[in-house]
Parts: sequence; structure tokens; C-alpha cells
Amino acid sequence: TKASRVMDSSSSDDIDDVELSSEAEPEFVDVAAKVLYSTHNEVELESVKQKERQLGFRRTLIQPAPTVISRIRAIIYTFLNVPSSSILARLWSFFIFLLIVASIVLLIVQSWPSFQEPTQPSAGIFFGLEAGIVAVFTVEYVSRLIVAYENRIWWMLHILNIIDLLSIAPFYVQLVVVLILGMELDSTWLGVVRAIRLVRIFRVLKLGRFTNTFETVVKAFKYSFAAFVQLLLFLAIGLVLFSSLIYFAEQTESDFQDDIEEWIYNEDSNDPGKKSPYQSIPHSIWWSIVTMTTVGYGDTFPITPTGKLVAGFTMIFGLLLLAFPVGVLGTQFAEELENGQDRQTTEDVIKLHADKTVESKLRSLRNELSQFQLQLMETNDVRSVVSEHVHEMLDSVHAETEKL
Repeated sequence: TKASRVMDSSSSDDIDDVELSSEAEPEFVDVAAKVLYSTHNEVELESVKQKERQLGFRRTLIQPAPTVISRIRAIIYTFLNVPSSSILARLWSFFIFLLIVASIVLLIVQSWPSFQEPTQPSAGIFFGLEAGIVAVFTVEYVSRLIVAYENRIWWMLHILNIIDLLSIAPFYVQLVVVLILGMELDSTWLGVVRAIRLVRIFRVLKLGRFTNTFETVVKAFKYSFAAFVQLLLFLAIGLVLFSSLIYFAEQTESDFQDDIEEWIYNEDSNDPGKKSPYQSIPHSIWWSIVTMTTVGYGDTFPITPTGKLVAGFTMIFGLLLLAFPVGVLGTQFAEELENGQDRQTTEDVIKLHADKTVESKLRSLRNELSQFQLQLMETNDVRSVVSEHVHEMLDSVHAETEKL
């Protein structure tokens, strides 16, 4: 019969005993277990367990023996997710890394103007290479999804798995749009296909699976989320405030022309007759973003004294705005990077001394078992002597009783 493990525990965490359900009774090989179960016969022990189950102190957990499918699943999971598990896993991980780099290079080369015509022979070559790379990525994604031990939905919502899905989805969407539906590549659908192809740039993020830096950056942003939200809030306030101020400041030396419906600098300005770049508050937002982020393209700039005064305050506010959140983000990144290095150092030390630690624990366990066996033998000797004395006393009592 197929054996199954039945474990009864006195709590939800600690395991109380282990039994093997089979036709033959298990043989006790552990001295401590032999002494423990020898104090109760089978009927009494099962009666005690039944009462404890009724009172809620025990639970029964049935774990079937590993099947061939579960063993294959564990092997595939380790092969795909733990590159250090074997030489083949390392080679597969390196092969996926090369495919990611090749797909990025292919995307860059395809953007060359001479390769834009779909009727060129190179288009078929590019399509074949793309199909092969996507096929390997698809097999890897589906395999990792099938053998995943966690909930499938939560697994798919993981950031790295979302990136993997976005790296292969554009190819199949493009097939549906162009091949299966049979749509002609006119100007409209050509723009759709190009937009779909643009999503392939997410393959660059697949490289984050092969380095801890990507995970470090994600954790740093996660821990600094409050500071990041404050940065966006202050940026929004600054954009509305200074866009409005620069708009009204530049109107002090400009007039609105009804015939062309535009603001034009008047004779009082340094550049009369020129069209003002600050036609409205939405037009002024671009200038506020460039100035507050200290980029300063120079495509638009104020020419009135009032506008220059507003620009000065905008620059100072932008420096103060970026200083505090960027400092927090930098500190969090440095702390997370240091924690990651400490974890890696600890793992290396544990891996280096793992065999020694296990051997030391086994040696200590053997010594404790040997001492326990010696104590048990002494106890058995004492029990034998006591048993002999009891039998002698019983024999003497029986003899006296017979005389009476």
C-alpha cells in the first residue's frame, strides 16, 4: 500500500508525533521513542489522542508521499529559478541573458531607416529572429507559471513577471492585428503596429532578473514612497503657482491681438512685435517644469523684469523642492544597498560553513544520543534490580500466605 504520513500536533506549529500508515506496524529504531511508546499500549495511546482531538488540542495533517509529477515539478522549478543549483541551470540562465541582449540589439537595429520597408528581405530575417526569441521567452514564462508553488494570480502580479509578460505580448498582438485579422497596413494600422512594437523595449528590464541592483532600487522606492508622493505634490503646487505668475508677469509688457488671438510684446518690452511664449497658463507649464527641475532648455524665457523676478523665485523653489526628497531617496538607496551586501555576505559565509555546521550538529547529536543510551541502560539496570527485589518480596509474601 501507498504510505502516507499522519502527523498529530498539540498546537498548530509543533509536531507531537509521527506515524506511518501501512499494513505492517512500524519498528521503533529510536531508543527515546521506544521508551515513550512502551509506557502505553496501542489502545490507551489512541484513546488519549482521540480525547485530545475532541478537546481541540490536536489536529491531523495528512501529507501524501511525493509522486513522480511533484518530483519533476520541483526539479523544473529549481532549474528555472535557482541558477546556482546546477551547471545546466547556470548555462540556461546565461542563454536567456544572451537572448535578452540579442533582442535589445535587434530592436535597435530594426529602427534604422533602411530597414523600415516591410517588403525588404531583411524584414523576413528580422521576423524569424524575433519569432525564435519570443518562442523561447514564452516557453520559459509558461513553464515558470506552471511549476510555481505560490498563487498563480499573485505570481503573475509580481513586477518581474509582469515585465516578462510585456516582453512577449507585443509579438502575439502584432500577429493578431496583421496576420490573423488580415488588416492592411495603412497609415492608421501602421501606427498601431509601431506602438505595439515599442512595448518590446520592456525587455531591457528583464536584465533586472540577473542582478540585485534592480531589486535594490525597487525596495528603495518602496520604502521612500511617502517622500516620493510629497515630491509630486509639491511639484504640482509649484507648477500651478509659477505657471500662473509667469503668465501674468509677461502680460505686463504685451498686448492681446484680436485678429490673430495671440499675445504680442509691445513697444515697452525689449523685443517688441515678438510673439509671447506664454500664451496661457497651460503653455507656461512647460517652462515651469524645465525651470523647477533645473534643466533649462532655453527655448522659452521671460524678457520682462517682472517675469525674470518670477523666474528667479522659481529656480530657488525648484532647488529646495528637489533637495529634500532626493536626499531621502538617496539615503534609502544607500541603506538598502548596504543591507543587500550584508545579506549576500551572510549567505556566502553560511554556504561556506554549511557542511561544517551540519557535521558539528550531527556530532553533538550522536554524543547526546550516546549519553542518553548510557543513562537508559543504567535506568534499565536499576529497574531490573528493583523488579527482582519486588519479585522476591512477592514470593516471600505468597510463601507466608500459604503457611497461614
